[in-house]
Amino acid sequence: MDNQFTKAVNIIPQTRTVLQEFFGLLSDKKPVILIGLDPETLSLIKTNFPELYFSYTKSCYNPKLALVAISKSKLLATITTSLLDTKMQSKDCYKLIGILLGYPQCCIENFLKYIDEDNDENRYNASKITYDSLKSSKKLSYYCNNLLNFSTRINDSKKDNFSKFLSLNQNLSIKIENFQYLSHIPCSYDCKESTKYGKEIEKLLKKYAPEVQKTIQSTLSRPVIYFDLFEFVIFEGHMSKGVLYYQKVLQPYGLINSTLSKAIKKGNKIEIDGKSVNVYKDDSLIFTYKKKNESDGFFLDFK
Repeated sequence: MDNQFTKAVNIIPQTRTVLQEFFGLLSDKKPVILIGLDPETLSLIKTNFPELYFSYTKSCYNPKLALVAISKSKLLATITTSLLDTKMQSKDCYKLIGILLGYPQCCIENFLKYIDEDNDENRYNASKITYDSLKSSKKLSYYCNNLLNFSTRINDSKKDNFSKFLSLNQNLSIKIENFQYLSHIPCSYDCKESTKYGKEIEKLLKKYAPEVQKTIQSTLSRPVIYFDLFEFVIFEGHMSKGVLYYQKVLQPYGLINSTLSKAIKKGNKIEIDGKSVNVYKDDSLIFTYKKKNESDGFFLDFK
């Protein structure tokens, strides 16, 4: 398998495919992976990994791409696209797809709570889902930090913001889709099964792509203020007794309120309560952001 992993490190970063996802597939931790691919990129992967099977369906988020299920099993790849072609009208479809993609059972069951078969918008409510996962956690593990994994959480209403987000973060050292150990939404940020999977992927990255692993770990193991899918701030700093003390803001940059953004760049301390986000320079309050609800701005202290 060494040859396969080494080849993946050289080939997969040229594509939109997430290296960690591909490692999960090669190491039999994921039965199937899903990715939107153009014909040229698809041909590149098929040529270099002829032992894999590919099944196609129309992409749900980009008409220029095919949504491709990749697996070591032709049957599993075909079943996955067949389920997608039903437009996922039922919770049973979501559940089966989650199993095929190798997600932990606890995380699948948790995600199903946000599926309304008459109105699917609820599953795109990133702030509520993230806040609920936080409330279910006793301690946050960076292995479970999925905040920079956007691939399955973008609907039509969020496409424009995704384009703005990508434009703001053009100079990252690795592609934005690679800032993850998990491709699923964890039921909590200390989920045992998700943490176990994250550790296994990290071990593979350390062996075959150590510089990528260092960048991922450094980014994911930081304190964050989270507002919504593309609205967050990652900090170089630390939390103490519910207060954030920080030196600077780190990439990737989120699309947060411009006035709040300017204040954060001037400040070095932040406190958050149920109604506001308060930015300080030492002990001087320099700006207060009024929250719209409890999940509109909260700390996530990943370690």
